[in-house]
Formats: sequence, structure tokens, C-alpha cells
Amino acid sequence: MGKVDRRINVGHNARVENHRRRSWVMGAAVLPLLLLSAGCHLRSSEAHSTAVQASTETAETAAQRISWGNRVLLTGKAHPSKQAGAEALARQDYRVAITALEEARQGDPTDPETLIYLNNARLRDRDAYGIAVVVPVSAYPAETASLLRGIAQAQTRLNQSGGVRGTGVRIAIADEGDTSRVSSLATALAEHPDIIAVIGHDRTAAAAADVYDGQLAAILPTAAAVEPQGSLQSLAHSPVSAAAALADYADRIGHRTATLLYSGDSDTSVAFQEQFAEALTAVGGQVVQAQDIDSRSGRAAKAELIAFSLEKENVLEAAVGYVKTLDGPLRPQHLLADQALYQPERLEELGSLADGLILAVPDFLHESPASPFDEAAQALWQTPLTWHSAAGYAASQQLFDALRSAPDRRGIIRASQATPASQVQLVRVDRDGDDRYRLEPID
Repeated sequence: MGKVDRRINVGHNARVENHRRRSWVMGAAVLPLLLLSAGCHLRSSEAHSTAVQASTETAETAAQRISWGNRVLLTGKAHPSKQAGAEALARQDYRVAITALEEARQGDPTDPETLIYLNNARLRDRDAYGIAVVVPVSAYPAETASLLRGIAQAQTRLNQSGGVRGTGVRIAIADEGDTSRVSSLATALAEHPDIIAVIGHDRTAAAAADVYDGQLAAILPTAAAVEPQGSLQSLAHSPVSAAAALADYADRIGHRTATLLYSGDSDTSVAFQEQFAEALTAVGGQVVQAQDIDSRSGRAAKAELIAFSLEKENVLEAAVGYVKTLDGPLRPQHLLADQALYQPERLEELGSLADGLILAVPDFLHESPASPFDEAAQALWQTPLTWHSAAGYAASQQLFDALRSAPDRRGIIRASQATPASQVQLVRVDRDGDDRYRLEPID
């Protein structure tokens, strides 16, 4: 079967089947399911129309959660010009949209949605590869913004360097909603002819997997616990988990008694606690105490190590406060943690405890252009970055590499499946006298 080129072309009024470029024009008869933006044009197949009309209510709901720039989704502290830019994009007034979004970008350089829509507007009506980013906009806006910063940074770099063989990337942002609504959203994206691949679904992979299987590649940036399956590839998943890598390190240095700090309200934290305990036991070690920071009780036990995976700021503060109370024989010799602490602000919260900290991070995170420790990235965004930003950047790069080798849906699926799994990198934190940190990889 020949390849299908799924680039977006806004300015034409033709539809060519299968092996040629596809073009769509927005008009009054555009179907609710595919009314995603003024920048992406739609098919008018009679059979497709009938199928969509049969599920109009679900389609309308899904459409309201997708935007190529015609609708602002991150509304928290949006700059006024951002809304003006979105309205201009909705009517395909690219000159006004660019001016407004540049003003919004200057007024609030921390907003990644603005930069994505600005990149889209700068493409005007030229052909572009359409990529959807499915993120928890409503439920977790801060995490969403952090992930989008890495994606926006990667899109900017690609489009400014000429795109993929001269063709840029246009990005749609979709609010994934809760699990019960993911299937309708995934169906909308899978059926939309402008979408060539998806980034996201970290919390809703299971609900989307069957819809995308064999149709659309989806790269999950941060879901380390999700194993690759079918069209879904998990960037952060490694054959060896962060917890297992840290337990192996504890075995190598001969310190095999540990206290585990975790948050019972976090599935990721609970999974880390269970995996570390299992891996440490397997090498002859022992977890002498497991403390749920959310409901800590009992007296501290003596242990050589403290290991933890804590992302929420208030929970981390509680954990740091707990560790600081451990004096004398109760003070641990080593602190071990995962990528949640891989950012300067988290290390500053630890203070002197950060010196000698061992972190287990995905290999794409260390030295990433979107790393929380990268000065150019900090200057671009003028706000603290998290490891989610680096994950968003890496997922984008993986997709761009797949596009270069095979710019069609099935080719991207094959290329993504052939991408080597990420590996866990151990990093030692050394704190110097100026409260700066050196991160040294450990073999």
C-alpha cells in the first residue's frame, strides 16, 4: 500500500484520495466532530458524515476540548492579547493573530499555549504535519503547562530550522478530560485526516489504546509504568525501573537497609515504594520502615538509606521536614529519589540534604535542551521547569525523527515501535558553596 501524506493545507478547495496530498476547506457544513480549528480543513465524505451525525452529541463534546489555536484552553492567567490572537486564528486572519500572539508572548513568556498557537499562525495556510497533544488541561493545568513548554520548544526549533523536508508542524491541544470521555476524543483524533500522530494520554492510555491501535501512533511522555503496546509507545518506560536502579545502587555500595517515604495519594509514589521494596529485598536488603507522608505516624527507625518519590510540593516539604528531624544514629547516610526532584527548586528545598543525593532519571532528561537545569530553556520560559518539560521535548523529537523516516501514519507507528526503550540514568548531585548544583552521571 502506498503512503498517505497527511499534511495540512488550508488554502485549497480540493480533496484527493489516498496517495495524494489531502486538502480540506472549512465551511458552513463542517461536521461537529471535525470542527477543530480554522487552520485545519475537513473531508466531506457522505459515509463519514453519516457516521458522525449518528454520534453528534459525543462529537460536539470532544470538539470543544480541541484547539489548533482558535480556542484558548489554558485560561488561568491568560494575557488579554492571547484571546484576541485565538479569535483572529478562528477567522484565518493570520497577520492579526501573529501580532496579538507576539504581544501575548512578550506579556507572559511563561505560557506555552501562546507559543504553540503563534507557531501555528506563522505557518499561515501552508502545508504542515498535524500533531495532537492530549493533556489534562482542566484537571492538572500546571503539569499540562510544564509538558507543553517542552513541546512548544521542540516545535519552535523544528519550524525555525525548516521543518521536516521543508514542511512545518502544526499542533492541536486537546483536553483529555476523565477516562469516561477519552474514547470519544481518541475517536475524533483518529478519524480526523489532518492528525498524523499524537503525544500524550499519560493518564488515559488504556482507554485510548484500542481506538488508536493500528491507526495512529501515540507517544506517552511521562507514563513510566505503562508498557508499550500496539500503537502506544511510552517514552519514560524502561526495562529497569527507577526504583530497581536505585535498589541496585544501594546493593553496590553495600548499604541495604532503607526507610521509604511515599504518598498514599499518589499512584506513582505508591508504585515506586512497592518496586523499591521488592528490588531491595531481592538483593538481600530490607525496608525497615515505610512511611506514608500523608498520614505519618510512629517513631523513626534506623536505616542507612531513605528513598522516596514525591512530586507534590506540600508532600515534599513534609518529607524534607521529616528528614531534617533525624539526628545522630537516625540520620541516613544516603538519600535516593527519582526524577521528581530533578529541578533546581526541589534541590533548594532540600538544602544541604541535596549534597550527595542520588537521582534515577530517564536518560532523555539529563542534558536535554528543555532540562530544568538548561540555562537557555530557563531564559526562553522565564519560569522554573520540571522534568515534564524535558519529557515533552523528547516525545516531540521522537515523533519528528519518525516523520523524517516515514511521513505517514503507519510509517510513524513502525518507526516509533523500532525506537529503543529509554534507560534509567543514575545522577549524583553535588552542591557547591554558591548553592549551585553539579549533576554527575554514575556508571
